[in-house]
Amino acid sequence: MRTLFLYIFGVSVFTVIFFDATITNAQTSSSLLLTWRAHTLAPAEYQGKTLPIRGARVTTSLAAFQNGTLLDLSSRDISWFVNNRRYQTKKGGVDFEFVIPAQAESTVTIKSIVLNTAQGNLEKIISLSVARPEIVIDAPYPSYTLTPTLHLFRALPYNFTANRINQILFRWSANGIAAEGAP
Repeated sequence: MRTLFLYIFGVSVFTVIFFDATITNAQTSSSLLLTWRAHTLAPAEYQGKTLPIRGARVTTSLAAFQNGTLLDLSSRDISWFVNNRRYQTKKGGVDFEFVIPAQAESTVTIKSIVLNTAQGNLEKIISLSVARPEIVIDAPYPSYTLTPTLHLFRALPYNFTANRINQILFRWSANGIAAEGAP
């Protein structure tokens, strides 16, 4: 019985020491949050995040937290990399803007490093999927069945580098014949 008591007591003390050390270590560590926004177009009713395409401008922002508190990075040197190529190092540079390279593959890697903190260099890496511009044609007809009358369709552009829809030129055709009317 005494052996069982000593075993349980020993395991309990080890568990408390182990978990206490883990929690203490987790409380003193900093975490980085890297967010991004692609400057691409989507319909106004679209509630998702637009995706970056080749040639699109992307804005990224960095935030650091310690024990749930936002840290002030204004005095820290921050380096930014795109596909492992350093673009800039700037004091307090929590915002970074770049253009997706024309030769980009299907993903682009963004890396941010906060230099010379009490914990050393802090690094955050994210990968952005590089999309292609798309047009979705909205055909509001039951079962998408057409009769030989006038039909109205709506083109919904996603992930174009235009700022407004009127900057995109639409040309409509059906069966190889140009459609008449307003674009």
